[in-house]
Amino acid sequence: QGKIIKTLNSRFHKKMGIMPSMSATSINTYMVCPLQYKYKYIYKIKGSSDKIYIHIGKLIHKILEEFHRNGYNDFESLLNLLKKEWGGYRFKYKQEETQHREDAEEMLKNYWNYLQLNPANSALVEHPFSFNLGSLTLEGKCDRIDIDTDKNITIIDYKTSKKKESEIQVKRNIQLGIYALFLELEGIEWNGKKNKGIPEKISVLFLRDESPEVSVRLKQIDLDNLIKKINSISDNIKTG
Repeated sequence: QGKIIKTLNSRFHKKMGIMPSMSATSINTYMVCPLQYKYKYIYKIKGSSDKIYIHIGKLIHKILEEFHRNGYNDFESLLNLLKKEWGGYRFKYKQEETQHREDAEEMLKNYWNYLQLNPANSALVEHPFSFNLGSLTLEGKCDRIDIDTDKNITIIDYKTSKKKESEIQVKRNIQLGIYALFLELEGIEWNGKKNKGIPEKISVLFLRDESPEVSVRLKQIDLDNLIKKINSISDNIKTG
């Protein structure tokens, strides 16, 4: 066992010669437990992913991506996509499957009702990004990015968790801060032009809630503090 640990640590320090790409998920993992980060992202030891809440979350994201990417504009299309994508998870009990199916329909209904009051503007969906922050590469994917005729950019993030967060919690969310950094430093292509800047608004949609939106506006000082935090984590990882 001692030899195995010594070998893993040797590999770890070799890998740390070049800083790996990081995401909001890996950064949050490190903040919760540095050892857990090492096992998962350096040693590549996989944990269990057979969780129903993970499956439902991915399912809803996929449905909303297809809905916008294909230009659908009616609630029936959302239900049809749910019918098409449902499955791929083995439930222990029929009642359990029925309950989760009803929950998924309710989340789609809440999203549809939200869209009626807040239509999507030139939406980019599941938009991947990768950009450098000093010696560190940050990568991820935005659920939805809207840009209006005045070039105001809004980030929309979907959440299928049961607990709705406050504005303070949303403002402290590292994932959303990284999205804002991406738009400020890299920007997006729109109508053949590059559009950069801190987003006008960041909206998190807690889809289990009838009033799903919690929105915040980040300032430059918020992003500066986030950069300091990320760089600090990066330095700690490099030192093993």
